[in-house]
Amino acid sequence: MRIKFGTAILFFGILITSHYSFGQEKKYKIALIGFYNLENFFDTIQDRNKNDHDFLPDGPYHYTSEVYHDKVHHLATVISEIGTDLTLTALCHGLRRS
Repeated sequence: MRIKFGTAILFFGILITSHYSFGQEKKYKIALIGFYNLENFFDTIQDRNKNDHDFLPDGPYHYTSEVYHDKVHHLATVISEIGTDLTLTALCHGLRRS
């Protein structure tokens, strides 16, 4: 029985490739993903297009610039302490429309 030259090359090529691909150790890279919900993260400036009166200095929550800057500082601290190899940071807040 004669084996064609192209078939023999293909067979040995598959054999050598499978040996190298199965013989190597798998290397994984760990990805770190941070997720933070920005619920109630408002500024202190009135926006006529939004119902944000509660989060103004004269609103019921007395949301001042000091409160806002404190939240910004805490958010920056949390994100910086997640890890040094942060791959992705996801920020979200779902708003409902009235």
